[in-house]
Amino acid sequence: MNVATRSHLVETAPLEAAERQARLAPVHAALHHRRRHPLEAAKRQARPASGWHAAAVLAAALAGACAPPGDDGPRQSRGIDASGVAYVADADCATCHRTELDAWTGSHHDLAMQVATPETVLGDFDNAAFTHHGITSRFFRRGDRFFVNTEGPDGTPADFELTHTLGVEPLQQYLAPFPGGRLQSLPIAWDTARNAWFHLYPAERIEPDDALHWTGRYQTWNLQCAACHSTDLRKGYDVESDTYDTTWAEIDVGCQACHGPGGRHVELARGGAAISCSLNRMLLLPWPG
Repeated sequence: MNVATRSHLVETAPLEAAERQARLAPVHAALHHRRRHPLEAAKRQARPASGWHAAAVLAAALAGACAPPGDDGPRQSRGIDASGVAYVADADCATCHRTELDAWTGSHHDLAMQVATPETVLGDFDNAAFTHHGITSRFFRRGDRFFVNTEGPDGTPADFELTHTLGVEPLQQYLAPFPGGRLQSLPIAWDTARNAWFHLYPAERIEPDDALHWTGRYQTWNLQCAACHSTDLRKGYDVESDTYDTTWAEIDVGCQACHGPGGRHVELARGGAAISCSLNRMLLLPWPG
């Protein structure tokens, strides 16, 4: 959920030092309910299988469904933490923790961010129109792809593809890819209780040259939203080019968002070691006794 006031963003937005220096760069102006998780079927189908075969089936389903379109935008890449422990697929946790995975599946954490598909998108894209301060936005589909025609960075209407969803209830927002590896957060969101479009800034007309405009820096997913909606989010911001090379270990808030990277844990489990998990981070130690 990406809702912030102008004063909050100006004073407290978590800008990195490099991003702060580039905030006023001229290039920026130019750049400018509830459904079940679509992977649930694959996870449920994998349930009767046992052992590492089930984990492999689930890993393949996760990898295929979470890959965003194109190669230039945010994407999945599992790295290591400062201690050298690798992130693994959440599917790897299922072999020993099936009950926990099933409880997580379909939760708000599971649905925190998703690729936009007919199964994940909750809003009305049947040529629906929404008008805010004289600007009419139209939501429509082209096959299984989702678009909005709305005011662009230069003030003129244009079509923008919405490739990802953010959140699931009480509202769902939509993200559009922009140059420089950015995803921009549309301020027109879908109210899942009223089944209606609404604007996050109902009383304010935000001009295209304002940093709060949906194409501006303060509505950039990489900067504002990403770290809380995905696991092991790495912004990959480059100050000289004012671009992002953003990656995540998991597109949503998965097991390792709280427990930490599970590579060593999985390695020990597969080797037959008795291990323990803490609530907050993995304790990769032999079980006492």
